[in-house]
Amino acid sequence: MSAEDMVIVVTELDTAHSIRNALSRLGCTFEDLHEMHRTGDYATLKHRLAWIAIGPTTTTANTT
Repeated sequence: MSAEDMVIVVTELDTAHSIRNALSRLGCTFEDLHEMHRTGDYATLKHRLAWIAIGPTTTTANTT
C-alpha cells in the first residue's frame, strides 16, 4: 500500500484536541478569538489565521 492509497480518518475528538492545542499555543480562548474577529483587532497574524482555520466552522466554544 502506497502513501497515496492511505485514508486518514479524523474524529470529532481529534478535531477538539487540535483546536484546544492551537488555542493553548496562542494563549487565548475561543471566546477571545471570536472577539478579535468581531472587532477586527487580532493580536497577531497567527490569531487571525487560527480564526480562519477554526472560527467559521466551530459551532461551540466547548473544546474540552
